[in-house]
Amino acid sequence: MSSPRLSIVTPTRNAPHLLDRLFYSLVNQTCPDFEYVLVDTSSDDLTMERWWRDFAPHLDHRFRYARVHLPSPNMADAFEYAFGQAKGEYVCPMTHKAMWRPDGVENLHRIIDRHPELP
Repeated sequence: MSSPRLSIVTPTRNAPHLLDRLFYSLVNQTCPDFEYVLVDTSSDDLTMERWWRDFAPHLDHRFRYARVHLPSPNMADAFEYAFGQAKGEYVCPMTHKAMWRPDGVENLHRIIDRHPELP
């Protein structure tokens, strides 16, 4: 399997109640050329349980879950770890509070195509 062009990464901690709309917005994307990585920074709640029970059975190979122990809720460290998990040519950070329009990934691909000078 080839690497996706775009990786979307989300570190999260203790926010399983925010994941529904995030996943709904991602599974309904009009462009399938992306991967998504949810990085659980050692939540002490139901984040892992919700992933495996409520989301994973409905997701395909583009969606991954990673759990990492971070001693403090430092989002900079969490994003750094999340970026390291990405396999795409381009990486897009997404907070667990975000929700994308169905053409969000498609629009990012258009921007990348129009601006090949982007790193």
